[in-house]
Amino acid sequence: MDEGNTWSDMWHMDFQPWHTTQKINDIFVARYNIEAKYENTRDRTFDVQNVRLNPAPGGGLQLAVTVEDSGSTIRCAGFGTQRQDFLYGSFRSYVKTTNVNGTVAAMYIYNSQEEIDIEILSAVSPPQSYFAIHPGLLENGRASHLTHDNHHLGFDPAVEFHEFRFDWTPNLCIFYVDGIEAQRMVTNIPSLPGRLMFNHWSDGNPNFSQGPPASDAIFEVMNITAFFNYSMTDPKTGFNTTAPAKCSKTQQPCNIRGTLVYNG
Repeated sequence: MDEGNTWSDMWHMDFQPWHTTQKINDIFVARYNIEAKYENTRDRTFDVQNVRLNPAPGGGLQLAVTVEDSGSTIRCAGFGTQRQDFLYGSFRSYVKTTNVNGTVAAMYIYNSQEEIDIEILSAVSPPQSYFAIHPGLLENGRASHLTHDNHHLGFDPAVEFHEFRFDWTPNLCIFYVDGIEAQRMVTNIPSLPGRLMFNHWSDGNPNFSQGPPASDAIFEVMNITAFFNYSMTDPKTGFNTTAPAKCSKTQQPCNIRGTLVYNG
């Protein structure tokens, strides 16, 4: 259910191997290094070689976490949308996480100041998804329930694909698992445009990701669908605002525009 929201655009990406149309330019694959932030953790290198298509029937785009022989660097994987103008929308993806302990699989909206995150830590049992808004709040030195939630899934997300989703509107974000509302937040909701990102990583932090994984760990993304509005700059104020649906000034029914991209 979209709670009566109207979105101006639709965007879909399908990584299943029987699709052949390719528009790779709509995404970028992460290529950067993040130095260890805490004591007894490791550097993370996001490597394009760790992002690959699964050719098996029913497969998707695989994001691998691997450990170099020296053990000093953990090779991670990530990708995101080229467009950075998403400003509110419903973002959903069928994903399957790893059964190898010690990694974080994430789907999130990102700009330099704010995030909406869904994360799954493979070492946590029973399986949970973490929902978070950044910047987050603290209560007595711990993450506040106003901006963080640990949601017990009731299934193993490494066995088969499940849909994870968040609906982002002004002053409200609703998180869903397999189409069922799991949590809603109203605090520190992002108000600036951003891009949609997926990544898979570990830094060996015993207080969060744990690990590093003892063997290669795979997070797999089957597809992504977004129903969204995008940002425009108001010429009078200079502030970002959302683009109106193209039918808003007519008496015709709204027609949602769809774009199929990168069907590997």
